[in-house]
Amino acid sequence: QETPPIPQPYWLFHITSVTVESRTLKFYLGDYAYRSKLQAPVATWLPYLINLTNLNLHHQDWAQLPDALVSLRQLTRLSLHRNKLIALPDWLGDLDQLTFLDLTENCLPPLPKCLTRLRRLEVLHLSANQLTTLPNELGQLTALERLTLEDNRLYT
Repeated sequence: QETPPIPQPYWLFHITSVTVESRTLKFYLGDYAYRSKLQAPVATWLPYLINLTNLNLHHQDWAQLPDALVSLRQLTRLSLHRNKLIALPDWLGDLDQLTFLDLTENCLPPLPKCLTRLRRLEVLHLSANQLTTLPNELGQLTALERLTLEDNRLYT
């Protein structure tokens, strides 16, 4: 069965899973997988993916997250592995459907308290950052089942 052409922009609201690694875009629409070179900056088309539940943005070399992510209120999985994030915006805590958050291999110093608003969060990957402490409020994440912290500067 031949894969149909890449959908027109008005179909974007049907896409539920997207992966961008370096300059390659991969997404699923129904039973079809699409892969292409990224033609426009991620932040320009993200707001149209209103039903997106899974977003993987690896190797983007971002020091900060684009504000376009705040509109993705249906996200349950967000992976920002291998970027250069030095801070997290307060609005990240508004993505309250998140159950999985991967911030591995960034440059994060102290974690912001906005993460404690992610009450559904089950998995939080923070390995290979620059963390020296963890906020006490992290204990408020009662759904949290897995927390990875390897390769940080944490001291007991």
